[in-house]
Amino acid sequence: MSVKSEVKLEFAEVDSRLIHISERISKDLLYLCPLCKQEVISRKGPQRRHHFAHKPESNCSASEETILHFNAKNYLAYCITAYEMNLEEIIFNIPIGLLDESIQKVIQILGIQYYPLSLYKLKSYYHFSRAKTEQRIGNYVADVLVKCEEYSDEYEYDDEVIDRGYFLFEMRVSHEIGEEKERDLLESGIPFIEAIPEQTERGYTFRVTSMSLYSLLKDSKDQLIRLLSTHFEEELIQVGKNMFNSTVEKELRKTAIERAIENVDDLNLRDYISKEQFASINAIEAKAYMSEVHQTVALQSIRYKTGREDKSYISINEHLYWVRSENILYDVVKKLDKQGYKVELLIGGYSNSSKSKVVGFRFQLPDRYLYGEQLKRIMKAGLMDLLNNVNEEEE
Repeated sequence: MSVKSEVKLEFAEVDSRLIHISERISKDLLYLCPLCKQEVISRKGPQRRHHFAHKPESNCSASEETILHFNAKNYLAYCITAYEMNLEEIIFNIPIGLLDESIQKVIQILGIQYYPLSLYKLKSYYHFSRAKTEQRIGNYVADVLVKCEEYSDEYEYDDEVIDRGYFLFEMRVSHEIGEEKERDLLESGIPFIEAIPEQTERGYTFRVTSMSLYSLLKDSKDQLIRLLSTHFEEELIQVGKNMFNSTVEKELRKTAIERAIENVDDLNLRDYISKEQFASINAIEAKAYMSEVHQTVALQSIRYKTGREDKSYISINEHLYWVRSENILYDVVKKLDKQGYKVELLIGGYSNSSKSKVVGFRFQLPDRYLYGEQLKRIMKAGLMDLLNNVNEEEE
């Protein structure tokens, strides 16, 4: 796996305790690199991702793969234990090839190659209690071992703790989990995920390469079957055979399709479209003619400022300014129009002129809600085609 050069150290040791860069940093304490035990300092500037950095004279030999592996496993353990973290934003993208064949059919309808599973859903379903890194379980050492516990009554002081076993995470950076370890984990019945971590501006996303989530995915499958039963032909036909004879199978298929059409509106397709997937689908780049792009930075602020000789100019992120702004606007409008987005002209003028001019534009841009609604219409059209095919078979 190739690792991007921006991988930075996110954890440091202080008083034999591991802390994350997001925690409060004290100038009176000594922070050490957990990998080489040399002193590190915090970098919390406004432009770059916050991290710990070695001093110039450091000779730390940890590779970027080692740092990424260390960051990812400790970040997972930290997020599971820290109650203030937003676990909805930490996504495990499961390739549809790892899913049950019946679930694959549903996901493929949406044109999505990955099933997004949030850490929040994992924690809620398996009752994550606390997590530690590099913990031995059986014959192996887990990157992240999670203790799963459920409380019988959260409103009583003497809650009974119900032991739900363990959950295991493995971070795949330079080495995969291995066939022997994967086989042993599957035989043990311990649910687990092996994933390739990717560092983002907001934390991490994970691409799953191996897993055992039988009960969770089974429940997800049961929910989807109720809404899209027509795409589970084998299960549907088996139920039909148990209840009726073969002469009513076509009527059963027809009823299932009609029921699916009725229930499409209850399906929240936005839950299956992550922010990263939506952004990649709708991103359009516009720039000044013949210019070169050296890096991409998130927009933090844009406003008018007054410079020398009382001349106004547009300030971006407080220290950047436009290059050929009219040319950039031209490229934005042209590309949106070419991509099929609806662009309307705003015609008007000013009080001291009666001549009509173009004073602005109105862009009709997609959002996750409208995108989900459009997918519903596509699904309904597909289901109607299936229903028509069944009616034609009867004729």
